[in-house]
Amino acid sequence: MSLGDTIVAQSTPYGYGGIAVVRISGADSIKILKTISKQIKNPKSWVARKTKIYHKKDVLDETVVVCYNKPKSFTGENMVEISCHGNPFIVDGIINECIDLGARPAGPGEFTRRAFENGKIDLIQAESIANTIAASSKAGLFNAISGLGGEMSKAIKDTSKDIAELLSYCEHLLDVSDEDIQKDNKTHVSKKTSEINNSLLKLIENYDTCRVLTYGAIVVLAGKTNSGKSTLFNALVGKNRSIVNEAAGTTRDYVDANISISGVPIRLVDTAGVRRSKNMVEVEGID
Repeated sequence: MSLGDTIVAQSTPYGYGGIAVVRISGADSIKILKTISKQIKNPKSWVARKTKIYHKKDVLDETVVVCYNKPKSFTGENMVEISCHGNPFIVDGIINECIDLGARPAGPGEFTRRAFENGKIDLIQAESIANTIAASSKAGLFNAISGLGGEMSKAIKDTSKDIAELLSYCEHLLDVSDEDIQKDNKTHVSKKTSEINNSLLKLIENYDTCRVLTYGAIVVLAGKTNSGKSTLFNALVGKNRSIVNEAAGTTRDYVDANISISGVPIRLVDTAGVRRSKNMVEVEGID
């Protein structure tokens, strides 16, 4: 990837649909739009315009376009978003026109990378964009949007500032001050250290919670034979997925199902009971 050039890519999922969005970012993005539309001469920033997109003299599609002048755009560069009909032939045609005029295909995550490198977002917000897309539950989505809004970044910056101030205070006591270290000084350092430690523990806890809410958890039911694992599995899943029988060793291979508990996505796995067995099929299932 190289900053300074102009990139183009489809921002919506590939395939057929009502609407698709093609995004262009870079110094030549608005110039390229003027060339392929032929109708827009002086586009206004943040104003939607209806226009036709051309391939030579032929109309590719009738679209709605929005221009964003730097730095007031997602990437911090001049940007154009073209909303066209969701036909892959139309989308490919628009992208190819942009490439013919000097743009290049964007790499994976390159729009987000440019936003980061131009100071529009930080690394946590960049990760939150991916989490917003990948969230597998409402709770995970809300957490990702919170991170995108900068709440996690602010908490980390505040904690970092507290650490820097405490270090500065300690260095002053040790290297600058002519007075002996007093009990009050030690109490202050101890109190601030405890507060910082609690803040860090809370950040770690929030990270673990966000990770589970976004990507889900894997819960494995393991234990001795005939301990009720398969019965519990079926009860949680809400239907008979695992065979339940009084005979020990009924479950010989793992059975899994995706469920949600209190908004948390969970992959539940029922496993073979652990015991010594002469049945080679059951032994392989346990292993």
